[in-house]
Amino acid sequence: MPDIDGATHRYMLSAPGCWALYGRLQAGGYPMSQFSVDGYAVQHPGNPGPQASQSVCGHLMNLCRVLERHGNPADGPVFLASITHRAYPWLAPPPPQYPITVVELVGVVDRERFKVIEREYAEGVWQVWRDHHAMIRRLVDDANALPSRTRS
Repeated sequence: MPDIDGATHRYMLSAPGCWALYGRLQAGGYPMSQFSVDGYAVQHPGNPGPQASQSVCGHLMNLCRVLERHGNPADGPVFLASITHRAYPWLAPPPPQYPITVVELVGVVDRERFKVIEREYAEGVWQVWRDHHAMIRRLVDDANALPSRTRS
């Protein structure tokens, strides 16, 4: 991780260098998908509070929806919008032992290879949070039980 000074996210905890690399992903022509967004948000959970709890639970719910329930990855933003503004529990973060980070994503130049590594990134993040899988699955089930008018 580059040791640099600079901006960070307002509630996700990350080093300035890590936040800068994530910004490069967003701006640099990478074929970035919701996997990168979910993975980065969950890897940087922040401190206990309503916004951080909502972020972590929501992004974990989306990873569950896609990786375990075979949901369409492209529907991530719509799904996340449908579950915001609800109270979520704070999930104690696991030790940050992620097999892939934003560092590995930024170094990939081949578009197809990027998509493969990005999915592996999301799968690795999901596995690191395995102690919370049962709760996240219940939250996904609850979200799917909402009337469609409150999910759109």
